[in-house]
Amino acid sequence: MAKKNNGKSAKRAAKKHQKEVKRRKAVALRGRAAAEPLAPHEAWRPAREGIEGLAARMGISVHSAGGLAEHLAKKHGRHEAADLWLPSRLRAMDVPALVAALAERGIVTDEARFREAAAPYTSARSLAEIEWFPLLSERHGVHDRDFCGQAATRLWSEWYLECASDEQLADQLDRAEDALWGEDPEEAVQQLLTAWGLLEPESAPRRLAGAELLARFLKLAEAAVAGDFPELELQPETRASLGDVLRRLQADLRMEEELELQLSELLDDIDWSQGQADAVITRLLEATVSSGDPMPVMDAAALVLAKNDASHEQYQRVREAVEAALATVPDELREDMLAWRDELDGALADGQPE
Repeated sequence: MAKKNNGKSAKRAAKKHQKEVKRRKAVALRGRAAAEPLAPHEAWRPAREGIEGLAARMGISVHSAGGLAEHLAKKHGRHEAADLWLPSRLRAMDVPALVAALAERGIVTDEARFREAAAPYTSARSLAEIEWFPLLSERHGVHDRDFCGQAATRLWSEWYLECASDEQLADQLDRAEDALWGEDPEEAVQQLLTAWGLLEPESAPRRLAGAELLARFLKLAEAAVAGDFPELELQPETRASLGDVLRRLQADLRMEEELELQLSELLDDIDWSQGQADAVITRLLEATVSSGDPMPVMDAAALVLAKNDASHEQYQRVREAVEAALATVPDELREDMLAWRDELDGALADGQPE
């Protein structure tokens, strides 16, 4: 069984070791900046390409590009960015003005028509692309499409309140990320819980996954729970509520191995903080015994080393399990397993934990 999983286990071990060396750095805090190379920014021409063009250059959604364009427009100057339909520009318009501007482009709508058109969709942008863009004439260009997409998002929030759009969910995750940038993990998790609460309970897991927001949701949760905020503990009830959401995701979704691993680690962390440390260790150690996969015992080593409240007995128990696993660990994972043993030995030799 172990040989069958060697390749995947090796990749997971390498990732786990790198992650632990960095002591669970809050990757989400740096993700936005790291994903935005300078070249696409500099090459973007707002007047000619619009927000749609920025999205294509950056490889992001048009909705996300709208927020980015707010910042970049200042660098390009008032003249170059004058035709952009930025989100702030749409927010400054009242609903009658939006409806009138749509009518000028050949799109006639009101609340009843909009709700009927929106019913099959979860994304306001998709509604605009499929229902409205074909109504535009040849004289309408990229800025008109930008306007229609932004208008659909705005009208959705005004006229279709009972069903959150994918764009509203993305905005809510933006608020969670902003809270992390402000070093407020408690607020970040509250924003994640708010995003979850916008969804119908029965369909919430599928909606997160369908909107391609699941990976980001988990990354933000990880940064808040196990990031660089050791002095800023989450409230117990906040951790418990997040744990309930994560367990629902785990039960209802089949996801990529990397996301499954990330989700399992988050739940282990939350369970540990809720006084279930011994149960978490037992589950991980038994997983290695039952499957032959050495990765869970390395997960246990990473967990106790990361926890300030791990006891001497817990360290010793995991140390013994690591030693036992060395007898059968595949060659490509042996170095990693020895590294975990050495770290545990070093902590025990230093008298930590007491």
